[in-house]
Amino acid sequence: MGVLPVLVSALVGAASGAPTCDTVCTVPAEVTDLTVHVRGDSGPWSLAWDCADSVHYCYAEVRRIDHTKWDDTYGQQWQARVLRRAGDSVAMLDRRVFAAAGDSCGLRLVRHGDCVRLRVGDTLTLADGKIPCALPAGSAITVNAARPGQVRVLAREMATLVPVSEARFADMEALTAYLERARDAAEGFYRLLDRDMMQPATVQSDGRYDLALVADGSGGYDIVHIDGGEVTRRHWRPLQVRGHLTPTPFAGNFDLVWIDALRRHRLDSDNYAIVDPVTGTLTLFFPLYASHLRLARLP
Repeated sequence: MGVLPVLVSALVGAASGAPTCDTVCTVPAEVTDLTVHVRGDSGPWSLAWDCADSVHYCYAEVRRIDHTKWDDTYGQQWQARVLRRAGDSVAMLDRRVFAAAGDSCGLRLVRHGDCVRLRVGDTLTLADGKIPCALPAGSAITVNAARPGQVRVLAREMATLVPVSEARFADMEALTAYLERARDAAEGFYRLLDRDMMQPATVQSDGRYDLALVADGSGGYDIVHIDGGEVTRRHWRPLQVRGHLTPTPFAGNFDLVWIDALRRHRLDSDNYAIVDPVTGTLTLFFPLYASHLRLARLP
């Protein structure tokens, strides 16, 4: 990042009309849950993310409203603003006035797929929780404050992407040509047909996507990502290997290794798959999550 966090913190202050802020800390863009607590006398402070360069970023600014009378129940009033800067243009995404108990205020940033959800104070959600988050390469999240000593930062979860391998094909044309010549009835392109997810609290749908099943030469198959996904599209590129099938003594039954849609977890035990060349279906079972996915082979 170099001097970028410093430039961003200074420009955030200038763009918002606040005194120039110092960078309290820089958090990798991979952080998924970040909470910042600030005392009421800390002056203006902000979180900035999607920092592509010194004039392209998003930020949430919080400041205590001066000359506000204390209330025994609600404490002091604060103002929160969410803005996006693109060059000389600064767009206001949301602006709220709220009360927070005591003499401090918290702002929580939670990444959810391609969006950022911001909660400020006790329960207030900013911009309806749907703030786009591009996470450009080399970007980071910065915490900026006029009085850095009054800021406490909690990084709740640092998420890293599970490494994945690439399929052995140079491009999609090479994969398509191979599958057109394949004699193995199980090989081919598959599209999500339906799903059964009995534990929505732990398993979530990522929309429809296309996969390919390619023999590995040892009786098993690679599951290759082709396209699709709604929330997690940015985590996968075509021709990346999303899972693997290892043969068992039972025909058409395989042990399944699967990487989840967010690429945070490698599920390598207690999963299995059934390939049925007669019906042209591939079914992936996840018993620990009481869920399965069924895909249909494309003509």
